[in-house]
Amino acid sequence: PSRAEAQLFREVGRDLGAGILSAVALLDVTTVLIGGGFGRALEALRPGLDEALAERDYGQDAVVVRAANLGASAGWIGAARGAAS
Repeated sequence: PSRAEAQLFREVGRDLGAGILSAVALLDVTTVLIGGGFGRALEALRPGLDEALAERDYGQDAVVVRAANLGASAGWIGAARGAAS
């Protein structure tokens, strides 16, 4: 990616990290799975994501962020399962 694209991915990754930290604080989880387009872009988002997670490390267990195994299909598979139940 170009320098501008890399900077954009870093900023989006930081925003994603801030959102993940809010969810982690509310739900008391240590592993977060990211699916869909964000899951596919996780490698590009990782620098900013890791920065955001490190900035707000208050000594609790480290948060692990991984791409979901279903990848880009996760959203529609979840919606289909929800509609079927």
